[in-house]
Amino acid sequence: MSPDPVLQSSTTPSGQGVLQNILGLQQQGVTYANASTTSPSDSFPGELSLLTGSHPGTTGVFYDDGYDRKLFPPAIVGSSTPGTETLYAENLDFDLNNMSGTDGTNGFDASAIDPTQLPLSKIIAVNGEKQKGIVTSLATSVYQLNNSPVLNDGLAFGSIFVGISKTPLATFTIAQTAPDPNLPNSANDIVLLQFTTGAANFSAGNLNLANGVLTLTWSSIPAPAKTSITVSYNYGITVLPHNFLKVNTIFNVAHDAGLPTAFSDKHPAYEIANGPSGNGVDDFYAPEINSFAALEDLSTGHTVSADVLRATNPFVDLSNYKIVYGPTDPDGPNDPNLEDITKNSLLTAKYDDLKVQAILNEINGMNSRGTSSAPVPAIFGVNFQAVSVAQKYSKGGIDIVNGQEVPSNVFLAALQHTDAGLGMIENALKANGLWDSTMMVVTAKHGQDPRIGSAIKMKDNQIPNVVGANLAQATQDDVSLLWLTDQSKTADNPGRTHGFHEHRNRDRQRRAE
Repeated sequence: MSPDPVLQSSTTPSGQGVLQNILGLQQQGVTYANASTTSPSDSFPGELSLLTGSHPGTTGVFYDDGYDRKLFPPAIVGSSTPGTETLYAENLDFDLNNMSGTDGTNGFDASAIDPTQLPLSKIIAVNGEKQKGIVTSLATSVYQLNNSPVLNDGLAFGSIFVGISKTPLATFTIAQTAPDPNLPNSANDIVLLQFTTGAANFSAGNLNLANGVLTLTWSSIPAPAKTSITVSYNYGITVLPHNFLKVNTIFNVAHDAGLPTAFSDKHPAYEIANGPSGNGVDDFYAPEINSFAALEDLSTGHTVSADVLRATNPFVDLSNYKIVYGPTDPDGPNDPNLEDITKNSLLTAKYDDLKVQAILNEINGMNSRGTSSAPVPAIFGVNFQAVSVAQKYSKGGIDIVNGQEVPSNVFLAALQHTDAGLGMIENALKANGLWDSTMMVVTAKHGQDPRIGSAIKMKDNQIPNVVGANLAQATQDDVSLLWLTDQSKTADNPGRTHGFHEHRNRDRQRRAE
């Protein structure tokens, strides 16, 4: 689409055009002035329309937060009744406090997805699985179950044996539990065993729902070398984001043709780009945007307040700063300068730089992390977030001055930084002799406009209250999507033909687009 005339002429305080690279691309390319996003519009439906060429009604994905009448709830929720919310966003991360999606420095890809948060396609009973114990320390033995139990879908129970005795040393149950929303998923995955007999033999026992590892800590040491367990439980078949998609992506087509592919986006859940086969993207890099980070001043080796920096100068030279998170913060995981990336456009700009660097690495014949050589992808994609975060900030949209629309400096700075990132990608392609053989597509998957003046928020409960008891799921973000428990009652529900628009605030669990 054509850039806004006001933005085309907008400059930084130093006189540099904020859209100089985008305008340069426009001059040598094709502009589609009547382009539009999907209906409904949001990150998942908009992006999948680009990657598949299909409407949400064909892809089967109307939003990253939807509903499916045939699937079962995730293990951590638990139910044997089909019909569940299908939430494929930052909620899937083992730990969304950290950009890795985990509680450490690994992750940044689909490995950060906690299977206990995924919906299930079916539930299967396991009656009496037998496993031998492995002694891992003087007081600890572990048992690897074949599957991860669905904790809340019926009570799991088992027995512990020592040697060749058929008499159990102890028996236990694993009761239903309620996750603590203040803890990362990885912490909620650890549930305690409740010993019904033989408790004196153990000081602790727990099951990791994410990987099916049962751990016993013995009250006396050393731990017996020959132990075994028999466990009965139910387990579910998880539905990863790519399993939820009904059609191939362009990455599937390229991969099946033997071409290398790469993709970078804002949540590990964006492995949906893999397509139904699950292998469309060869190099997937997805730092978690809905996480906490800080800016490290490279001249001092300590972090600074991104809020103070933005208030002082939105156009600050960010090359003097490095984005860090809990495990990499030089001032520690309790650093007060750590804040939600989506609350500050400078943090988001540096977050975008991570993904731009991944693309630059790939253009230069490396993998996205820059740790090993790799073939240059035949097709790759990257998502930018800084403009979205800036235009939603209360001081980051467009102001009305003397009857004229005036973009804020926060908004212009985010545009300029994003434009510079595109310029770096273009220059890297040219430096590697790839520019003339590359088609670059610059587009927007949301179709959002910057906020003009004050924002207005409708309470989340307004629309669901109108529908009443027949409501199975309400997804309220850019628009309000309602799933009914009884589809035959669609015509009886007001609002089915009305464009109910409102904005949702789910604390930190909001969409960053």
